[in-house]
Amino acid sequence: MSKLDIFNDLSEQISVRIRSCFDEHHGSDWKESKLHGDYDIWLMLAGEARIDTYEGDYLAQAGDAVFFYPNLSYTASTGSEGCRFIFIHFDFSVGNQSKILNDYGLAGIVPGSLIAEEGRQFRLAYDAFKTRSSMSALALKGSLLTLLARIISIYGEGNFAGKFQHSQPAGYTTSMAALQPVFNYIHDHLYKSVRIQQLAEVAGMSEKYFISFFKNALGITPGQYVYHLKMNKARDLLCKRKYSIKQIADQLGYPDAYSFSKAFKKFYHTPPSKFI
Repeated sequence: MSKLDIFNDLSEQISVRIRSCFDEHHGSDWKESKLHGDYDIWLMLAGEARIDTYEGDYLAQAGDAVFFYPNLSYTASTGSEGCRFIFIHFDFSVGNQSKILNDYGLAGIVPGSLIAEEGRQFRLAYDAFKTRSSMSALALKGSLLTLLARIISIYGEGNFAGKFQHSQPAGYTTSMAALQPVFNYIHDHLYKSVRIQQLAEVAGMSEKYFISFFKNALGITPGQYVYHLKMNKARDLLCKRKYSIKQIADQLGYPDAYSFSKAFKKFYHTPPSKFI
């Protein structure tokens, strides 16, 4: 299991809210020092912006995206031609976890060559949003999700790594990295009844601490995560139209078809027999 599969597994738990979105045009004398409390992306439209952070000095050019994490301080300035960019303040959460992206190296300057089409789609959506066209706010949110998905994807492929994060102390491990063996175990044993105690042992934690650690990291409990994955798999098996409800129940570790149907209806609000 990839360390980024969590975003696919819990896609229905992902929430994105745009707090504000506008474009800025700055002349050659522009300079600002700030720290924002939410996620921010600058989509560069023209000129250059120099970003000075704790780690170093970086240059963003037209087409690039500058990804800031919450509470990351920076100083920005322009060259002789000034710069213009679209500024997006947004929240991103999985379940109740609003800072999950912090566990991944996304903060930095994303080269425009890697997000050319996604950047173009966002610019078009923003232009429509400025004129208050029909459904433009929804289109803007969709284009932001597409842009974020692309940035996460190229990070996972090893084609991009942000450089804005502060250096971590030796031996530091993110919550997602610490839980990766647990995610792998769940995926490998989805056909069985997975017990929380077993997962805690895989993580090397006491059961009580593990439940708290998992929920703090993902915003949902280990039981909810397992349930979500089983229902994702159930949906895929039903759509293949190859298996009976009892066979699917067996493949997902449910004791009988009734228990599975009850769990499925609770999740999708319709029984598996009427899902497709």
